[in-house]
Amino acid sequence: MNFKGHRQYQHRHSQYNVNDDHRKYVEQNLQQQDPFNSNESQHSSRFLGYNVTPSTRPLPSSSRQRTRHHVEKRTSATLLTKRGSFYLPTAENDLISQLPFELILQIIQHLDLHSMLILGLVSRRWRSFSLIGEEWHRRMQQQGWKFHLPNYLQPYVSLDRIDWRYWYIQRYRLEQRWKLGRVNASFLSDHKDGVYCLQFDDRKIISGSRDRTIKIWDAVSFQCVRTLVGHEGSVLCLHYNQDYLVTGSSDATVIVWCMRELKQLTRIRGHTAKISEICFNDDYLISGSRDHTIRITRMKTWELVRVIPAHDGHINAIKLHGSHLLSASKDRTLRLWDIETGQLLQEYVGHDDAVSCAAFDGTTIVSGSLDKTIKIWNAQTGECLRTLEGHLGLVRALSFSQGRIVSAGYDQSIRVWDADTGECLLNYQDGHTAWVFDVKFDEKRIVSASQDRNILVMDFANGLDTRCIC
Repeated sequence: MNFKGHRQYQHRHSQYNVNDDHRKYVEQNLQQQDPFNSNESQHSSRFLGYNVTPSTRPLPSSSRQRTRHHVEKRTSATLLTKRGSFYLPTAENDLISQLPFELILQIIQHLDLHSMLILGLVSRRWRSFSLIGEEWHRRMQQQGWKFHLPNYLQPYVSLDRIDWRYWYIQRYRLEQRWKLGRVNASFLSDHKDGVYCLQFDDRKIISGSRDRTIKIWDAVSFQCVRTLVGHEGSVLCLHYNQDYLVTGSSDATVIVWCMRELKQLTRIRGHTAKISEICFNDDYLISGSRDHTIRITRMKTWELVRVIPAHDGHINAIKLHGSHLLSASKDRTLRLWDIETGQLLQEYVGHDDAVSCAAFDGTTIVSGSLDKTIKIWNAQTGECLRTLEGHLGLVRALSFSQGRIVSAGYDQSIRVWDADTGECLLNYQDGHTAWVFDVKFDEKRIVSASQDRNILVMDFANGLDTRCIC
């Protein structure tokens, strides 16, 4: 495999300004204040921390005693030193630290992150206050940042021993990288022709190409570990779960593979033109084609359930959520279907040209078009809520999750948008040298596929501990 290595990759966007001095100052303080910047194993006592309760109400008596004991144990004495004109407080002039412990907790709740970091530099006693896990846990909840223990750690770590400050800092750093556009970029280059589609998770990346192959990559080493051959045309779309990998091709067939053994289970025929996109759940496998139809097949038995003559033009995208299926077409419309009955539920009209891609989470629809725009729709009412402009060509692919949209297109750019405001937050223009055909993202990275034969992985979490926060 031709692996092009890593490089720092910066975005361009004329409307995005950063106060570099402030950013550097905060990042330096984060590094100075992080007691976990060492080479010790990630499976060490970093999890061990302070007894907390997830509520912001006053701590129970037993918790107050344990937390107060922790602070007092960490505080051997208050010191008086002079550093230029800066004095560390003594017991006599440090009035705030003499307040009742519960009141101190209430005070530090009003401090911003920068002040919390500076607090740790004042004295040993104030540093102990700045390390209180209850406050850092509250801040994580306030930001809506989730925390979960992986299954392999649950037997060894209890939630009342988590170091919440450590995990807050890890997540904060990740969020800052998304804001500043800082990524570690890697290229996967083993396909012999353009890469049309991909899907990924923490362990693997699976891609389909015009070279008629499906490749499986190790998501850590970026090495190609397996190549599947079966289609007689370009592999245009794919989707997988822990049991099945399903691929669609320009040969007008769908192949179902066993994910465990990576062997063909069946080949489904019926479409008379290229397969544009596929999706499936426990009950149905659904394919959309340039023959203007959607075919619904029963999983495991592979029997045809229904054919829906869905559009007056090529079907370019389909997305499944529950029993509702969204389709997007060259006829400039999106349509919502009930897969159990085949009934048309809603139509979305507003694009000035072919609709090339879409995302659907059950309540919100996001669509991209040859008219160079992205539109956000209310799935229930059909109302267009917002139109995003910025791409200079066809918007070929997009993903949508948790208020964030990532789009890519024939202008070779990859853009990150705020779905609530419509603002373009990041604009990566130099990642690919040809049309971008597909893009997916999660909380840690953006992965894209292009006509230039490359898969680009943009990693926002490089060097961070994300085991429990993503």
